Amino acid sequence: MSTRLGIRRTGEIISADSREGPDGRTYYDIQVRMASYASRSPYLATPQEVMDSYGLEWDRRLITTLGVANKRLYELRLQTSSSTFEQDKPQIGLITQSFKVKEVEA
Repeated sequence: MSTRLGIRRTGEIISADSREGPDGRTYYDIQVRMASYASRSPYLATPQEVMDSYGLEWDRRLITTLGVANKRLYELRLQTSSSTFEQDKPQIGLITQSFKVKEVEA
């Protein structure tokens, strides 16, 4: 949702998985694709004219890894352009797999 006139945003969950890390803890990996479409002229006369003039503004992949320690939720967030996601995928996988939470004494 956007408060800007003539903007439409869409999102879809690509994947949501749990895995056991090397430390024995459970981690959750979530991948979402978000796209924003903007009207070339948001001040057109009718809503249909605005809808007909939409064009892609941006298309992103948001990757989140969640882990729990110290009675808290920890989050690693990454994002990349959907157009470069496939070439970025190996590095993103290394980064998300390296995310570890750790118990600490207060």
